Amino acid sequence: MKSKLRVLQSATAIFAVIGAALLSGCVRCQLFSDSLIEPPGARAKPIEVYFREVERNNGYSITEYKIVSGPSVPVIMFGVRGNCTIARRENWSYFGSEKLDGATPGWDRYRLFAVDAAKGQTEKDEGGRAKYFSVSDCALLFR
Repeated sequence: MKSKLRVLQSATAIFAVIGAALLSGCVRCQLFSDSLIEPPGARAKPIEVYFREVERNNGYSITEYKIVSGPSVPVIMFGVRGNCTIARRENWSYFGSEKLDGATPGWDRYRLFAVDAAKGQTEKDEGGRAKYFSVSDCALLFR
């Protein structure tokens, strides 16, 4: 009788551990999305922007971004903040972004990807600016 009880307790413990592992993994697998919609009259041109992650894979995410209205700098920084949120969640030190075709009508689609630290620190674009983003540079967006 004691051996049956011990087997039942062991099986229950194993299922509990497996269930907890699966549940903790499901929280991580949720795709990121965010939006900002200011009420009319909040400013001359109220902000309405949307950001969503539509696919995630090992080392990259596909995101879509939609600007309905708002001043250029705040709406662009909203998208940068979305990129930084994903990069921070994935523990990337450096990341890049490239525009893709095939977005939902009205949206812009981007591939956000991890970059090797050495590449992220040294590669420059045509204007001599850093070609990739550092997650440490995102810190000001989260204060």
